[in-house]
Amino acid sequence: MPFIEELIDMRVDNADIRFSGWEHNIAQIRGYRIRGFSWFKTEITGNISEVLSSCEEDIRSILLADGDRDDSDRLWHHDVFKLRDEVFGPKQFRDAANGRPVSFLRAVQCLMLAEAVARKSDRIKQPLVVYEKLRIEPAVSYIFGFTRQILDQIQTAKPEFLGHLAVVTAQPAKAIFYDMAVGMLVTHKLAVRVRQAIMNESSWNFELGDVGSRPPGAGNRVPYRKKCSQLENWDVDDDQVETNRLALEHRNIKIGIGRVQNIA
Repeated sequence: MPFIEELIDMRVDNADIRFSGWEHNIAQIRGYRIRGFSWFKTEITGNISEVLSSCEEDIRSILLADGDRDDSDRLWHHDVFKLRDEVFGPKQFRDAANGRPVSFLRAVQCLMLAEAVARKSDRIKQPLVVYEKLRIEPAVSYIFGFTRQILDQIQTAKPEFLGHLAVVTAQPAKAIFYDMAVGMLVTHKLAVRVRQAIMNESSWNFELGDVGSRPPGAGNRVPYRKKCSQLENWDVDDDQVETNRLALEHRNIKIGIGRVQNIA
């Protein structure tokens, strides 16, 4: 099992999440989803609930894991990462496997349990492959300066823009942008695409700040909530975005948006 710091460096998509004090802050947000469970469910044949029921000892080991780690991995010994204090079992694992966002610690526990399940599988010869196939994706990002006032300006100046933006970013509805404007958090890739599309439109009389995950400092009047939006479609890739952009362009609707590279 890799150390937590290795998981951040190697297995977290879009990971500008580690800053001084992050473990007290965005690590606690239920804004982390595990990608790759479709592969996992395919490889683990049979009833996964039955497999999980045979992992009681593994779960106990996971909850005690913080006492067994090397002292150099300080995060495991931090008070906010006390695994034994967490309620964790098959239900929490299934919730994460079904796409429910969880805290960073819960995501780590799920990866550990996935490894334990893999060790009981006849099809997975190298159980540690789960750390190559499964990734933690945070939805803890926001656009600095993107407020409800800015959103209202956009809606007033170009009433159709938000609808087109929802199409090109492959979001189910423009309501996601209202969540973002009141400080709810989203994935890095969505925040980048939204900012890019807005700022590529030359008719606005405002500027937006950068995309980040570090909470705004004291005194900054920036909407920010320690909560990820429940409206985001996470399952979006660059190819889908490009297809939607070309479809709009075919209708003579141009929204400038490009590819978003994952930061791993």
